[in-house]
Amino acid sequence: RLDENGDPVEGGDSMTVNRLTLLMKQKVNNFDVGGAVQKIKGEIGITTKSIAKQKYGPNVVITKEMMSKVEDEYLNSEKGKGFLDNKIKQITANPMNVNTMIINAGMQTDKGEDYQCGSQEDYDNWMEENDNDEANNPFLVLEFGKDNQYHANFNETQMTKAEEYVKNQIRGAVDYEKTE
Repeated sequence: RLDENGDPVEGGDSMTVNRLTLLMKQKVNNFDVGGAVQKIKGEIGITTKSIAKQKYGPNVVITKEMMSKVEDEYLNSEKGKGFLDNKIKQITANPMNVNTMIINAGMQTDKGEDYQCGSQEDYDNWMEENDNDEANNPFLVLEFGKDNQYHANFNETQMTKAEEYVKNQIRGAVDYEKTE
């Protein structure tokens, strides 16, 4: 294969029809954080309902207030925090899902700049122009690899924001109400 100047094309700059087909089938921007959170909410509901039955008796009619109290106690217990941390890790394990979530949620840096997809070069240029302020770099590195697939990479601040977002989504979905 030759480029327009007659020079050989190196790997990653061209691809076979089979590789192009694989790329077209790669799922990008298809992560449903709401659906994932609803599944987790269901798991929390099963666990807390069991705890409520143990606490109040097997034949008790569990009121919303009782359930809210049990959910709150569970999510603030060591076991509940461990469950929550595990679910956050599961959701954020796939970099493409994290990328989709950050973009679709309209997340911003602490300086109010919207996150956006960019190349490693965009990321590095921004760092150079902004005194290496990595915590506020708005570029989520999304590049096309030599394997003809997209790959996403994040800095520590970006990943922490994604994890906090997931945690807030899960806690918000549980719908527990504090009663006095």
